[in-house]
Amino acid sequence: MDINLFARCIKELILVNDKVYVPGMGCFLAELMPASFSDKGTTINPPYRRLFFRVNQKDDEELLFNKLTTEVRLSVKQVQIELQEFVEKLCAELNKKKSIVLPELGILRATAQNDYFFVANDDLDIYSDGFGLEPISIKVSKKQESAVEADDSDEEKEAEVEVASEVISEVQVLVEEVKAVDVEVPVEEVKTAAPVRRAWQDDDYYSSSMEESNKGDVSIMKSVIIAIIISIILFFVVIYVFRDDLAPFSEKVISGIDNILNDILYTDEELKLLGK
Repeated sequence: MDINLFARCIKELILVNDKVYVPGMGCFLAELMPASFSDKGTTINPPYRRLFFRVNQKDDEELLFNKLTTEVRLSVKQVQIELQEFVEKLCAELNKKKSIVLPELGILRATAQNDYFFVANDDLDIYSDGFGLEPISIKVSKKQESAVEADDSDEEKEAEVEVASEVISEVQVLVEEVKAVDVEVPVEEVKTAAPVRRAWQDDDYYSSSMEESNKGDVSIMKSVIIAIIISIILFFVVIYVFRDDLAPFSEKVISGIDNILNDILYTDEELKLLGK
């Protein structure tokens, strides 16, 4: 008995049976799979029978014995002895090589723990009732394709607008919080000569002018802080919305900043050691 006879008998039996048990090894099983759509939903695949293998499942062993008896024209006892020897050699070779090809069926494989499993050939056809069935392609009109593409682009634009609006609303909240904070600017004591007083300058006038000057400095600092925060956030909003168009520019900016930091942090010898 050889591998070709063994595989041919398995295939012929599985065409008309759901199970073919190999004593001392395991059971080949066939399962009917219904029609299904392809991944993109443009093709309907016909039903088929899937062939797989289970080690611990047993069934009627006489089915394979009787088939081999008619093929080799030997007694049942002689077939049992030859099949047992063949299965022992097959398992030993499978444990060693981890894969054995069964002609016109597929590949029988073994894991690192010597657990057996079967991978059927892609063109294996063991479903006689499905003879002549072919995959059916579903044609989609150009108008439907363009409509789907337009819907996708509109959804992307709406998502970008929502993100930008959320960022702007956060900026507004942040600006309100900055306005609500009282910024205290310490006034350093300036040790200079006493100012020359004029007759028309009294204490009330001098103190009021200093208060107005301090208030002006505080308002200017608030405006500067708010302007800087708004500019930074709007800069990131623009980069996010136009990220595809600004990708080359962003790479150049990042590369330039990296070069500047390397010049500041490392010497030429250290950069050579770092491979930069």
